[in-house]
Amino acid sequence: MNDFSECYGLPEKLISNQEKANELSAGCSVSFLLLLGIFSEITRHLLNDRLSALKKNFSKEYFFEA
Repeated sequence: MNDFSECYGLPEKLISNQEKANELSAGCSVSFLLLLGIFSEITRHLLNDRLSALKKNFSKEYFFEA
């Protein structure tokens, strides 16, 4: 770390803050992806349930009218 700050003339605190920001950003990205995955699973289940209900209603209406 010291070599980097001396080479580029950046203060140690700035580099430390940048590393913390990078870690926080990575953590937020992982959290976002997990939430996106959970949301997509919930949506998939809801759509499957709705599709099943539509199929049942369609088959009842179609066959009972004939």
